[in-house]
Amino acid sequence: MSKIKIEYGHEFISNRVVDELLLYNIWECKTLELEIINKIQELFNFNIGRNRNINTLSGGQRSVTYIITLTFIKRANNIKDLSVELTNIFESLTENYINILIEYLKENDIGIVT
Repeated sequence: MSKIKIEYGHEFISNRVVDELLLYNIWECKTLELEIINKIQELFNFNIGRNRNINTLSGGQRSVTYIITLTFIKRANNIKDLSVELTNIFESLTENYINILIEYLKENDIGIVT
């Protein structure tokens, strides 16, 4: 089983979703970037826009954006048995967003380690 630790304020390596996808050797990054943006808009009702610098998002938005991006990375790289340890992530989100995020991770077969 693979485990990834996601810490509030230190989610992304790069400054844009598209660059983060390229770091994981996802060459259809422009297509996935649009899918990620649409999924975030659908679930959390905010729009990050294409090529937006991630550092201009609020902390909660940045965390949500990374976690949604991670699910697309998982799918694109056919990663199985993935769990995430979320450090100080829930403190930056409303209860409604926490519930949406937990359900989304479950739907994408990603476990949450506490």
